[in-house]
Amino acid sequence: MIWFYILKIDLSLLKRNFLDIILPPRCPSCGLVQMQNDALCKDCWHQLNFIIPPQCECCGIPFELAINDGENIQCGNCLTYPPYFTKARAVFNYNNISKKLVLNLKYGDRLDIIPTISNWMIAAGHEFINPKFGNKQNIILIPVPLHRRRLFSRRFNQSGEIAKSIANKSGIDIVLDILKRIINTPSQGVLSTK
Repeated sequence: MIWFYILKIDLSLLKRNFLDIILPPRCPSCGLVQMQNDALCKDCWHQLNFIIPPQCECCGIPFELAINDGENIQCGNCLTYPPYFTKARAVFNYNNISKKLVLNLKYGDRLDIIPTISNWMIAAGHEFINPKFGNKQNIILIPVPLHRRRLFSRRFNQSGEIAKSIANKSGIDIVLDILKRIINTPSQGVLSTK
């Protein structure tokens, strides 16, 4: 019985190694061959600009300098034009590397990077999961749906798949069908920041 168990482990390693020879893991941003799945190459990793504190308590935009005046420091935009939400967070600034990651997920069928992105999102939004912010029972994930035409062309809703991964890892409830997109809005990839 012990011999069979060891043999089974060796066969699974052999199978994984064989697959890695045929289809080696690649950086989800630039495509460079990597030693493991879900890993960015060194160059892409160093070019990602993860958003970390200090940041606006409301919108999450990073501040250039640390502010030691306590909690709940907001940026000028949130103070002047208070948003309709209480708190928002993002994983990283949108640059060439993060753009490639997002576009590879949305249009390149790179579902293999969802576990990595969901881990980053959990880390960026840890305060939403933390009991200080609220009880997990009072929080639900609601992914933004795609219009049915766009869903047909993409075959999956990337925000729905990421939300499922976050819900699975964090224990937060998810509701997939509470929102419906009825207007086929233009793709954000062709919009400016204004």
